[in-house]
Amino acid sequence: MNRIPTAFYDHLCDISSTSELWAAKELCGKYGKLARFAFEHRAEYYVEVVDGREEHGLLMYDCNDRDVDTLEEIEAVPKKFVRKVWMNKLDAKEEKVSQKVIQRFPYAYYNFLFKSSSINEAWVDLAYSLKRLGSVTITEELDEASLHLFQKLLIGRKLLMLSITTDAYKGAAMEVPKALLCQDQFLLLEIIKLRGRAPFRQILDFWAENSDKLRGKGFLLRDGCYSDVTQLEEFFTRGSTAADLPTVQEALEPCTEDEHRLIRMQHFDVLQPFDKPSCFFKYEEGEEGSKRRIYISFECRQPVLTQVAPLALDDQGDSDSDDEDAEEPSDDETDEESEKETTWPLLPSYYGEKNLTLMKDTTLLHVLFG
Repeated sequence: MNRIPTAFYDHLCDISSTSELWAAKELCGKYGKLARFAFEHRAEYYVEVVDGREEHGLLMYDCNDRDVDTLEEIEAVPKKFVRKVWMNKLDAKEEKVSQKVIQRFPYAYYNFLFKSSSINEAWVDLAYSLKRLGSVTITEELDEASLHLFQKLLIGRKLLMLSITTDAYKGAAMEVPKALLCQDQFLLLEIIKLRGRAPFRQILDFWAENSDKLRGKGFLLRDGCYSDVTQLEEFFTRGSTAADLPTVQEALEPCTEDEHRLIRMQHFDVLQPFDKPSCFFKYEEGEEGSKRRIYISFECRQPVLTQVAPLALDDQGDSDSDDEDAEEPSDDETDEESEKETTWPLLPSYYGEKNLTLMKDTTLLHVLFG
């Protein structure tokens, strides 16, 4: 393998995800060394844009979540390893910061999060010009003028991913996700639940009427999914009488190993990794030969809430002395433990969790329209 040009391995590292680099770094030879170097330097840049200024710039390494925030440290990082830039725009004031950040990190995908109800024309023009526009996140209901400006990105078919909160999913904005799901370049719609019910049933009904257009698109529900799973159950049982009302366990069945392999091969770009993934579950409807399918997967790991017991006053002195006597781990031991404990989110697989009752307690649910 070492006869293969280094440029090929460099390109392979460039297009690999961090989890893929994590696995590849264990390989022998030139590719393993390059993958390890790329893995240790892969980073993302986060910044807030407020009142026309860049604030709280932070660069975080993917491999260990170590962050640097001084200009000197950030500038010292090779720009080719900064693969994602996240810009939180706190207002709609015209600014040149976004353009400057893009110029500083020319190899990245650029993601924008709006924490106001307005966007301006300059940003729309900037986003329209980008070749690597990542996701756009809308957290508040956009005003009428902003929605009109946003239409330029829809008409130009520029958006790959849209995240929208339940607070923002109101009025005319409710038509934006539906329009995007029908566009060929669009990959993933994410609904972030803040309060109330997410519009899950609306999206499912829209799929039932437009399944051909939505084939291969992903839909992600984040946070508080219990009521949304109920909507899923309601959708599966629509048109059923009380006598033959199916349960979710009857409506969904685990995919076969071959189906898992095919899903991952054909739809890799829209799949969602999880800390503890389920398998893919399949829902089918329609006549033989013209069946349409929904594939569902979800996070099975529950958030852990830890409580720290208050320290008794009488024990404070002993605690301090114990800390002083305790032997500090060496740097080598710390690095070794960190390496052993490092895990990466995994895609759903045939060997994933098959207990459907866990779905009601999930915080992350992914739907793939097949």
